Amino acid sequence: MKNLFIVLTILLVLLSCGEKEVFYIGLVGTETGDDNTKGIGAYNGVKLAIELLKKKDFKPTGKHELHLIHYDDEGNPERALSLIKRLMEKDNVCAVILSSNIGALSNEAVELAEENEIPLLSIANNYESTTPSPFVYEYSPDRIQYTEKTVNAIKSKLNLKRACYIKYHPEETIGLTEEPQVPVFISNLIEITHSITLKPNNLLDVVLTIRGYEDIDAVLFDGPPDKVIKFNGKCLEKGFIKPVIYARMMEMSSFTEKELNMMKGLYFFSPITEDTDNPELLSFIQSNYENRGVNPSVTTTLSYEATYAVINAIKLSNSTNRKIIAKKIVEMEPVMGVLAHTPRKADDTYKIYIQQIIPFQTQNKVVVINEVE
Repeated sequence: MKNLFIVLTILLVLLSCGEKEVFYIGLVGTETGDDNTKGIGAYNGVKLAIELLKKKDFKPTGKHELHLIHYDDEGNPERALSLIKRLMEKDNVCAVILSSNIGALSNEAVELAEENEIPLLSIANNYESTTPSPFVYEYSPDRIQYTEKTVNAIKSKLNLKRACYIKYHPEETIGLTEEPQVPVFISNLIEITHSITLKPNNLLDVVLTIRGYEDIDAVLFDGPPDKVIKFNGKCLEKGFIKPVIYARMMEMSSFTEKELNMMKGLYFFSPITEDTDNPELLSFIQSNYENRGVNPSVTTTLSYEATYAVINAIKLSNSTNRKIIAKKIVEMEPVMGVLAHTPRKADDTYKIYIQQIIPFQTQNKVVVINEVE
Protein backbone atom coordinates (compact mmCIF):
# COMPACT_ATOMS: atom_id res chain seq x y z
CA MET A 1 0.00 0.00 0.00
CA LYS A 2 2.82 2.35 0.88
CA ASN A 3 4.55 1.66 -2.43
CA LEU A 4 1.30 2.23 -4.31
CA PHE A 5 0.91 5.61 -2.59
CA ILE A 6 4.44 6.60 -3.63
CA VAL A 7 3.79 5.58 -7.24
CA LEU A 8 0.53 7.55 -7.35
CA THR A 9 2.24 10.61 -5.87
CA ILE A 10 4.97 10.48 -8.52
CA LEU A 11 2.36 10.14 -11.28
CA LEU A 12 0.43 13.14 -9.97
CA VAL A 13 3.61 15.22 -9.88
CA LEU A 14 4.48 14.22 -13.44
CA LEU A 15 0.98 15.00 -14.68
CA SER A 16 1.01 18.39 -12.97
CA CYS A 17 4.31 19.24 -14.70
CA GLY A 18 3.08 18.23 -18.16
CA GLU A 19 5.04 18.79 -21.35
CA LYS A 20 6.57 22.15 -21.99
CA GLU A 21 4.78 24.30 -24.55
CA VAL A 22 7.09 25.46 -27.35
CA PHE A 23 6.82 28.74 -29.24
CA TYR A 24 8.47 28.95 -32.66
CA ILE A 25 10.04 31.97 -34.36
CA GLY A 26 10.84 31.60 -38.07
CA LEU A 27 13.88 33.12 -39.77
CA VAL A 28 14.68 33.29 -43.50
CA GLY A 29 18.02 34.63 -44.72
CA THR A 30 21.07 33.92 -46.87
CA GLU A 31 23.34 31.85 -44.63
CA THR A 32 25.70 30.40 -47.28
CA GLY A 33 27.62 31.79 -50.24
CA ASP A 34 29.57 35.00 -50.79
CA ASP A 35 26.79 37.35 -49.67
CA ASN A 36 25.86 35.67 -46.38
CA THR A 37 26.84 38.49 -43.99
CA LYS A 38 23.28 39.54 -43.21
CA GLY A 39 21.94 36.00 -43.01
CA ILE A 40 24.53 35.00 -40.42
CA GLY A 41 24.07 38.31 -38.57
CA ALA A 42 20.31 37.77 -38.34
CA TYR A 43 20.78 34.24 -37.02
CA ASN A 44 23.19 35.50 -34.37
CA GLY A 45 20.76 38.21 -33.23
CA VAL A 46 17.81 35.85 -32.80
CA LYS A 47 19.98 33.28 -31.03
CA LEU A 48 21.37 35.94 -28.67
CA ALA A 49 17.84 37.09 -27.75
CA ILE A 50 16.77 33.51 -27.03
CA GLU A 51 19.94 32.76 -25.02
CA LEU A 52 19.51 35.87 -22.87
CA LEU A 53 15.84 34.97 -22.44
CA LYS A 54 16.70 31.51 -21.10
CA LYS A 55 18.91 33.10 -18.47
CA LYS A 56 15.90 35.14 -17.35
CA ASP A 57 13.69 32.00 -17.07
CA PHE A 58 11.04 32.65 -19.73
CA LYS A 59 7.61 31.69 -18.32
CA PRO A 60 4.90 33.95 -19.80
CA THR A 61 2.01 31.48 -19.41
CA GLY A 62 3.53 28.60 -17.49
CA LYS A 63 6.51 26.44 -18.40
CA HIS A 64 7.38 27.28 -21.98
CA GLU A 65 10.30 27.36 -24.37
CA LEU A 66 11.11 29.55 -27.35
CA HIS A 67 12.70 27.82 -30.34
CA LEU A 68 14.08 29.09 -33.65
CA ILE A 69 13.37 27.49 -37.03
CA HIS A 70 15.71 29.00 -39.60
CA TYR A 71 16.13 28.36 -43.32
CA ASP A 72 18.83 29.34 -45.80
CA ASP A 73 17.34 30.91 -48.94
CA GLU A 74 20.73 30.66 -50.70
CA GLY A 75 20.31 34.20 -52.03
CA ASN A 76 17.28 33.19 -54.12
CA PRO A 77 14.17 35.42 -53.68
CA GLU A 78 11.83 32.70 -55.02
CA ARG A 79 13.22 30.22 -52.51
CA ALA A 80 12.90 32.83 -49.73
CA LEU A 81 9.20 33.29 -50.56
CA SER A 82 8.56 29.53 -50.51
CA LEU A 83 10.33 29.27 -47.13
CA ILE A 84 8.19 32.09 -45.69
CA LYS A 85 5.14 30.13 -46.84
CA ARG A 86 6.47 26.93 -45.25
CA LEU A 87 7.14 28.62 -41.92
CA MET A 88 3.68 30.16 -41.78
CA GLU A 89 1.64 27.23 -43.08
CA LYS A 90 3.55 24.13 -41.94
CA ASP A 91 5.98 25.02 -39.14
CA ASN A 92 3.46 26.69 -36.84
CA VAL A 93 5.56 29.81 -36.18
CA CYS A 94 4.06 32.84 -34.45
CA ALA A 95 6.20 35.29 -36.49
CA VAL A 96 8.71 35.27 -39.35
CA ILE A 97 11.87 37.42 -39.43
CA LEU A 98 13.19 38.09 -42.95
CA SER A 99 16.80 39.24 -43.45
CA SER A 100 16.91 38.98 -47.27
CA ASN A 101 15.73 41.62 -49.71
CA ILE A 102 13.26 39.77 -51.94
CA GLY A 103 12.60 42.71 -54.27
CA ALA A 104 9.61 42.29 -56.59
CA LEU A 105 8.29 39.37 -54.51
CA SER A 106 7.70 41.61 -51.48
CA ASN A 107 4.00 42.04 -52.26
CA GLU A 108 3.52 38.26 -52.42
CA ALA A 109 5.14 37.98 -49.00
CA VAL A 110 2.68 40.58 -47.70
CA GLU A 111 -0.19 38.49 -49.05
CA LEU A 112 1.13 35.40 -47.25
CA ALA A 113 1.37 37.32 -43.97
CA GLU A 114 -2.18 38.66 -44.31
CA GLU A 115 -3.69 35.32 -45.41
CA ASN A 116 -2.12 33.45 -42.50
CA GLU A 117 -2.41 36.37 -40.04
CA ILE A 118 1.23 35.83 -39.08
CA PRO A 119 3.47 38.90 -38.74
CA LEU A 120 6.44 39.28 -41.10
CA LEU A 121 9.25 41.33 -39.54
CA SER A 122 11.68 42.43 -42.25
CA ILE A 123 15.15 43.79 -41.49
CA ALA A 124 16.18 44.25 -45.14
CA ASN A 125 14.33 47.29 -46.53
CA ASN A 126 11.75 45.24 -48.43
CA TYR A 127 8.69 47.40 -47.87
CA GLU A 128 9.61 51.04 -48.43
CA SER A 129 7.07 51.49 -51.25
CA THR A 130 4.58 48.75 -50.40
CA THR A 131 1.09 49.58 -49.15
CA PRO A 132 1.27 49.34 -45.34
CA SER A 133 -0.06 46.13 -43.80
CA PRO A 134 -0.78 45.50 -40.12
CA PHE A 135 1.06 42.17 -40.44
CA VAL A 136 4.28 43.57 -41.93
CA TYR A 137 6.96 45.53 -40.08
CA GLU A 138 10.15 47.02 -41.50
CA TYR A 139 12.95 47.31 -38.94
CA SER A 140 15.82 48.39 -41.16
CA PRO A 141 17.00 52.00 -41.55
CA ASP A 142 16.48 53.58 -44.97
CA ARG A 143 19.87 53.07 -46.67
CA ILE A 144 19.27 55.65 -49.40
CA GLN A 145 18.13 58.32 -46.95
CA TYR A 146 21.15 57.88 -44.70
CA THR A 147 23.60 57.57 -47.60
CA GLU A 148 22.36 60.94 -48.82
CA LYS A 149 22.73 62.51 -45.39
CA THR A 150 26.17 60.99 -44.87
CA VAL A 151 27.61 61.92 -48.25
CA ASN A 152 26.24 65.47 -47.93
CA ALA A 153 27.81 65.84 -44.47
CA ILE A 154 31.20 64.53 -45.67
CA LYS A 155 31.00 66.56 -48.89
CA SER A 156 30.46 69.73 -46.87
CA LYS A 157 33.18 68.85 -44.36
CA LEU A 158 35.79 68.14 -47.08
CA ASN A 159 34.48 70.56 -49.73
CA LEU A 160 34.10 67.81 -52.33
CA LYS A 161 32.95 68.67 -55.87
CA ARG A 162 33.50 65.61 -58.10
CA ALA A 163 33.86 61.90 -57.45
CA CYS A 164 34.40 58.51 -59.06
CA TYR A 165 31.72 55.88 -58.45
CA ILE A 166 32.86 52.27 -58.07
CA LYS A 167 30.38 49.39 -58.02
CA TYR A 168 31.41 45.87 -57.02
CA HIS A 169 30.11 42.99 -59.15
CA PRO A 170 30.83 39.37 -58.14
CA GLU A 171 31.14 37.98 -61.67
CA GLU A 172 34.77 37.39 -62.68
CA THR A 173 36.07 38.93 -65.89
CA ILE A 174 39.48 39.90 -67.21
CA GLY A 175 40.63 43.50 -66.88
CA LEU A 176 38.49 46.60 -66.57
CA THR A 177 34.80 46.28 -67.45
CA GLU A 178 31.98 48.48 -68.67
CA GLU A 179 30.85 51.49 -66.66
CA PRO A 180 28.16 50.64 -64.11
CA GLN A 181 24.83 52.44 -63.95
CA VAL A 182 25.13 55.17 -61.32
CA PRO A 183 22.04 55.31 -59.07
CA VAL A 184 20.09 58.54 -59.51
CA PHE A 185 20.31 59.40 -55.81
CA ILE A 186 24.12 59.15 -56.01
CA SER A 187 24.41 61.39 -59.07
CA ASN A 188 22.13 63.92 -57.35
CA LEU A 189 24.53 64.09 -54.40
CA ILE A 190 27.78 64.83 -56.20
CA GLU A 191 29.02 65.11 -59.78
CA ILE A 192 30.22 61.68 -60.93
CA THR A 193 32.93 62.11 -63.57
CA HIS A 194 33.94 58.44 -63.80
CA SER A 195 32.32 55.11 -62.94
CA ILE A 196 34.00 51.69 -62.85
CA THR A 197 32.83 48.15 -62.17
CA LEU A 198 35.08 46.32 -59.71
CA LYS A 199 35.25 42.53 -60.06
CA PRO A 200 37.15 39.87 -58.13
CA ASN A 201 40.21 39.89 -60.40
CA ASN A 202 40.67 43.55 -61.35
CA LEU A 203 41.26 45.29 -57.99
CA LEU A 204 44.79 46.42 -58.82
CA ASP A 205 43.79 47.68 -62.29
CA VAL A 206 40.96 49.75 -60.81
CA VAL A 207 43.15 51.33 -58.13
CA LEU A 208 45.87 52.18 -60.64
CA THR A 209 43.25 53.66 -62.97
CA ILE A 210 41.63 55.93 -60.39
CA ARG A 211 45.05 57.06 -59.23
CA GLY A 212 45.37 58.77 -62.61
CA TYR A 213 42.07 60.66 -62.27
CA GLU A 214 43.14 64.21 -61.41
CA ASP A 215 39.62 65.62 -61.77
CA ILE A 216 38.11 63.80 -58.78
CA ASP A 217 38.07 64.77 -55.11
CA ALA A 218 36.89 61.41 -53.72
CA VAL A 219 35.69 57.89 -54.49
CA LEU A 220 32.21 56.55 -53.64
CA PHE A 221 32.32 52.77 -53.20
CA ASP A 222 29.21 50.58 -53.49
CA GLY A 223 29.68 46.93 -52.53
CA PRO A 224 29.93 44.46 -49.60
CA PRO A 225 31.86 45.50 -46.45
CA ASP A 226 34.79 43.14 -47.04
CA LYS A 227 35.24 44.51 -50.58
CA VAL A 228 35.46 48.16 -49.50
CA ILE A 229 38.02 47.17 -46.84
CA LYS A 230 40.19 45.41 -49.43
CA PHE A 231 39.72 48.28 -51.89
CA ASN A 232 40.74 50.92 -49.35
CA GLY A 233 43.72 48.79 -48.30
CA LYS A 234 44.93 48.54 -51.91
CA CYS A 235 44.46 52.31 -52.33
CA LEU A 236 46.70 52.88 -49.29
CA GLU A 237 49.25 50.42 -50.65
CA LYS A 238 49.41 52.14 -54.05
CA GLY A 239 49.49 55.70 -52.74
CA PHE A 240 45.95 56.85 -53.63
CA ILE A 241 45.37 59.52 -51.01
CA LYS A 242 41.96 60.96 -51.89
CA PRO A 243 39.02 60.14 -49.57
CA VAL A 244 37.14 56.86 -50.03
CA ILE A 245 33.50 57.06 -48.89
CA TYR A 246 31.52 53.87 -48.36
CA ALA A 247 28.15 54.44 -50.06
CA ARG A 248 26.37 51.75 -48.05
CA MET A 249 25.56 51.38 -44.39
CA MET A 250 28.50 49.58 -42.76
CA GLU A 251 27.13 46.21 -41.66
CA MET A 252 30.11 45.38 -39.42
CA SER A 253 31.01 47.11 -36.16
CA SER A 254 33.87 44.85 -35.11
CA PHE A 255 37.15 44.75 -37.04
CA THR A 256 40.40 42.83 -36.79
CA GLU A 257 43.72 44.65 -36.45
CA LYS A 258 44.49 43.78 -40.08
CA GLU A 259 41.15 45.23 -41.23
CA LEU A 260 41.67 48.42 -39.21
CA ASN A 261 45.05 48.90 -40.92
CA MET A 262 43.38 48.53 -44.32
CA MET A 263 40.59 50.97 -43.38
CA LYS A 264 42.70 53.98 -42.38
CA GLY A 265 41.02 57.15 -43.65
CA LEU A 266 37.91 55.34 -44.91
CA TYR A 267 34.64 57.21 -44.27
CA PHE A 268 31.59 55.08 -43.43
CA PHE A 269 28.31 55.28 -41.50
CA SER A 270 26.35 52.99 -39.21
CA PRO A 271 23.86 53.10 -36.31
CA ILE A 272 26.24 50.83 -34.34
CA THR A 273 29.42 52.08 -32.69
CA GLU A 274 31.23 51.74 -29.38
CA ASP A 275 32.01 55.45 -29.60
CA THR A 276 28.49 56.42 -28.47
CA ASP A 277 26.77 57.94 -25.45
CA ASN A 278 23.63 55.77 -25.91
CA PRO A 279 23.50 53.58 -22.74
CA GLU A 280 21.09 51.01 -24.28
CA LEU A 281 23.32 50.57 -27.29
CA LEU A 282 26.46 50.27 -25.17
CA SER A 283 24.77 47.69 -22.94
CA PHE A 284 23.69 45.65 -25.96
CA ILE A 285 27.17 45.79 -27.52
CA GLN A 286 28.62 44.56 -24.22
CA SER A 287 26.07 41.69 -23.95
CA ASN A 288 26.80 40.61 -27.51
CA TYR A 289 30.54 40.70 -26.88
CA GLU A 290 30.22 38.69 -23.67
CA ASN A 291 28.14 36.01 -25.43
CA ARG A 292 29.82 35.89 -28.85
CA GLY A 293 33.23 37.55 -28.49
CA VAL A 294 32.60 40.26 -31.11
CA ASN A 295 30.63 43.48 -31.44
CA PRO A 296 27.18 43.08 -33.09
CA SER A 297 26.53 43.84 -36.74
CA VAL A 298 23.62 46.06 -37.75
CA THR A 299 21.58 43.02 -38.82
CA THR A 300 22.34 41.21 -35.57
CA THR A 301 20.98 44.19 -33.66
CA LEU A 302 17.85 44.49 -35.80
CA SER A 303 17.03 40.77 -35.57
CA TYR A 304 17.55 40.96 -31.81
CA GLU A 305 15.01 43.79 -31.62
CA ALA A 306 12.54 41.94 -33.84
CA THR A 307 12.83 38.83 -31.65
CA TYR A 308 12.13 40.84 -28.53
CA ALA A 309 9.02 42.31 -30.17
CA VAL A 310 7.76 38.73 -30.57
CA ILE A 311 8.78 37.84 -27.00
CA ASN A 312 6.90 40.83 -25.58
CA ALA A 313 3.81 39.88 -27.59
CA ILE A 314 3.92 36.33 -26.19
CA LYS A 315 4.11 37.70 -22.65
CA LEU A 316 1.27 40.15 -23.25
CA SER A 317 -1.01 37.64 -24.97
CA ASN A 318 -0.88 35.15 -22.05
CA SER A 319 -1.71 32.41 -24.58
CA THR A 320 -0.12 29.60 -26.55
CA ASN A 321 -2.32 30.28 -29.58
CA ARG A 322 -0.14 31.69 -32.37
CA LYS A 323 -2.99 33.70 -33.91
CA ILE A 324 -3.60 35.42 -30.56
CA ILE A 325 0.14 36.11 -30.28
CA ALA A 326 0.18 37.50 -33.83
CA LYS A 327 -2.76 39.76 -33.03
CA LYS A 328 -0.93 41.04 -29.96
CA ILE A 329 2.08 41.96 -32.11
CA VAL A 330 -0.26 43.89 -34.42
CA GLU A 331 -1.88 45.70 -31.47
CA MET A 332 1.28 46.23 -29.42
CA GLU A 333 2.26 49.81 -28.65
CA PRO A 334 5.77 50.66 -29.92
CA VAL A 335 8.51 50.64 -27.28
CA MET A 336 12.07 51.88 -27.54
CA GLY A 337 14.52 49.22 -28.64
CA VAL A 338 18.30 49.40 -28.93
CA LEU A 339 18.13 51.42 -32.15
CA ALA A 340 14.52 52.58 -32.46
CA HIS A 341 10.95 51.60 -31.70
CA THR A 342 9.84 47.97 -31.83
CA PRO A 343 7.55 47.62 -33.71
CA ARG A 344 8.65 50.55 -35.86
CA LYS A 345 6.61 53.73 -36.13
CA ALA A 346 6.26 55.30 -39.57
CA ASP A 347 8.15 58.44 -38.53
CA ASP A 348 10.96 56.73 -36.59
CA THR A 349 14.49 58.04 -37.01
CA TYR A 350 17.84 56.46 -36.23
CA LYS A 351 20.92 58.26 -35.03
CA ILE A 352 23.55 57.49 -37.67
CA TYR A 353 27.22 57.80 -36.79
CA ILE A 354 29.65 58.91 -39.50
CA GLN A 355 32.91 57.18 -38.66
CA GLN A 356 36.52 57.08 -39.72
CA ILE A 357 39.52 54.95 -38.76
CA ILE A 358 42.11 57.18 -37.09
CA PRO A 359 45.66 56.20 -36.03
CA PHE A 360 45.60 56.34 -32.23
CA GLN A 361 48.79 55.83 -30.25
CA THR A 362 49.88 52.24 -31.02
CA GLN A 363 46.73 51.10 -32.85
CA ASN A 364 43.98 52.37 -35.15
CA LYS A 365 40.63 53.30 -33.65
CA VAL A 366 37.09 53.84 -34.93
CA VAL A 367 36.11 57.45 -34.23
CA VAL A 368 32.75 59.17 -34.73
CA ILE A 369 33.36 62.37 -36.68
CA ASN A 370 29.72 63.43 -37.10
CA GLU A 371 26.14 62.37 -36.36
CA VAL A 372 22.97 62.63 -38.47
CA GLU A 373 19.35 61.65 -37.80
